Amino acid sequence: MSFAFGFADDDIDDPSVPEQVQTNPLDAADGSHVPELVSFERILTSLKDVRITFDNYITPKGNIVYRRELFDVKHQAMSEDTATSMGSILLGDEKDVDLKQNVYEGGFKSWECSYDAVDHVAVTMDLSLPQSMLELGCGTALPTCFVLRRYLEEMSSQKDTDVKPSCFVLTDFNYDVLRLVTVPNLVVHWASTIPPQRLHMLCSGEDGPPLQNDEIIITQQLISAIIADFASKKITVSLVSGGWNRTFLNIAKSFGIETLITSETIYSPQSLPLVAELILGLMSSEPICSRAVVAAKSIYFGVGGSVTEFVNYLETRRPQHIQLSRTEVGESQLKRVIIDISS
Repeated sequence: MSFAFGFADDDIDDPSVPEQVQTNPLDAADGSHVPELVSFERILTSLKDVRITFDNYITPKGNIVYRRELFDVKHQAMSEDTATSMGSILLGDEKDVDLKQNVYEGGFKSWECSYDAVDHVAVTMDLSLPQSMLELGCGTALPTCFVLRRYLEEMSSQKDTDVKPSCFVLTDFNYDVLRLVTVPNLVVHWASTIPPQRLHMLCSGEDGPPLQNDEIIITQQLISAIIADFASKKITVSLVSGGWNRTFLNIAKSFGIETLITSETIYSPQSLPLVAELILGLMSSEPICSRAVVAAKSIYFGVGGSVTEFVNYLETRRPQHIQLSRTEVGESQLKRVIIDISS
C-alpha cells in the first residue's frame, strides 16, 4: 500500500501564503536614541577653562597616541552635574564604565583593538594626503586622532598653498562621550603638533603658571587657535551622537566619506548586523565609501559577537564589487583581527 501526504497541488502553489521578507536591521533598530549632528565648536566652547590631563601611549607597533585619563574625566563629571546617567556611570561601579547596553556603549575607555586600528592605518593609508573618513562608535577616537596628527605634521612641512579639504566625522552613541573624551583627545593631538612655547601661551598666557607635560588648559585662545588652524587647512570636524539606524546611515552618507574605521563595535549579536549594514550601505551609494577597517577581537565571550559571525553576515549580504580580507594581529591567547573591506 502506497502512502502520500494529503496535499493537493492547489495547496502547494497557494499564492495566499505570504513570502517572508527580510527586514534590514537598520529599519528594525531601536529608534529612541535619535542620531543628531553635534557642533564641534559648541563642544569646544562648553569645555572652556577645563584642564585636561592626558597620558602618552605607545601602540604595539610603536606609534604614539594621547588619551585623556579616565580619572580626569571622572573629576570633570564630579565638578559638573552628576545627576545624568553618564555622571552616574562615571562615578559609580568601575564595571559600569565598560558597557550598559542602550545606555552607554563603552566610549570612555580606550579598548585594545583601537590601538590595532592605529597601527593598521599607519601602514596602509597615505597620511600625507587630505582625508575623508568616519570613525564609527569612536569613543576615545584614537585612530582618527592619530590620522589627524600625522596629517597636520605633514602639512606643516609642506609649502603647498592649494590645500584640498579634509573631512573627519566622529560618531558615538553618547553625546557625553563626544564631549568628555573624543573632543579633548582631538585637542591634545592637535596641541602636540605646535611648538611648546606657543602652546604655553595659548593655555596660560605670559604670566600664567607653567603647565605639566601631561596637561593642557582649553582656554578661549586655544579654542580660537584650533578653529582658525582647521579653517586655514580646510579641515572640518563633524560629530554625530545617537543610535545606529536608517537615519544614521542617511546622515553618514551626506558627508561623502571615503574611509570608515571602527573598533570593538561587533561585540554583540545586536550590534554586529548594524555595523555590517552601515558599511554595506555606505559602499553601495554615491559617492561610494571605498574602504572600511574593522578591528575586533576574534570572539567576545559573554556577549556573543565574533569575527566569524560578522564575516559570514557580510558574505551573505555583500554585492560582488565589495571584497574583504582578514588579518590576525597580536600574540595573546585571545586573537584580535583586522578586517579590511573594499569596494
